[in-house]
Amino acid sequence: MTTGQVTYALELLPPLAKQAGDAGLQISKGALGIGASGTSMLVFGEHTGPVADVRVRQAIAHAIDRASINEALYAGLATPTSSATPQGAPGYTGEDPYPYDLDEAKQLLADAGYPDGFELTITSPSAFDPGNLVGQAIQGALAEIGITVNLEVNNDNFTDLTGKLSSGEFPVYVYTEPGESVFNMVTGSIQAAGGALNPNGYPLPDDMAAALAEVTAAPADEQPAALEELTRTVDANQWFVTITSIPRFTVVQPGVQGVPAEYVTAEPQPYSPIEGA
Repeated sequence: MTTGQVTYALELLPPLAKQAGDAGLQISKGALGIGASGTSMLVFGEHTGPVADVRVRQAIAHAIDRASINEALYAGLATPTSSATPQGAPGYTGEDPYPYDLDEAKQLLADAGYPDGFELTITSPSAFDPGNLVGQAIQGALAEIGITVNLEVNNDNFTDLTGKLSSGEFPVYVYTEPGESVFNMVTGSIQAAGGALNPNGYPLPDDMAAALAEVTAAPADEQPAALEELTRTVDANQWFVTITSIPRFTVVQPGVQGVPAEYVTAEPQPYSPIEGA
């Protein structure tokens, strides 16, 4: 694209999009999708062993330097986030409940009875984590608080992989969740049978269940606040640790119209600025 031979490119990896932007091309950020785009996260599919303790899960959340991951893996184009609901989706709070804090992470581990850490096996599916770079970043981050990660790479195709996820085959795994409201996340990915964020079907914690009931009972004018409170309960329980929100990247040559800087539709509709083209 930087040579002018391509006018419009979809689904670019962030480093390539950044390179094109530096060369003067327009970058368009699209909706959070699935696969390589979406909200990257570490999911605790099984609540057994050390990660059964919420303090351990919270420690892991505090141990991840999301800003550094964004710069190293996504050329600074993603959005670091420690909250479940991405910006722009109903339930977004704008809060950072788990800022990078190694001292807090180590204290939480000690309080949970693991001052010297423990071993943890994490599956990194290439379909959700291209190059397994997020998995490697998590591995390095958790080493700083004494958690030794055994990283298992999974190269299944998307169909086979989703079947294994929904059956609960992986105890802890890297995943990308599509951008959606916290209500859809809880009632779908968490509560539905085989949901990617709760494949083993654990019942909702009391605070999350109560917050979900408040959402369903709230009148329209109270829905935004109720959804934000639901997000806070999801964040407090840390059944999954969110890392970055990665949008779809479209890059176009200068002069191409109809491609907004940000969009939430399936695809923008570019057309040539050259009459008759």
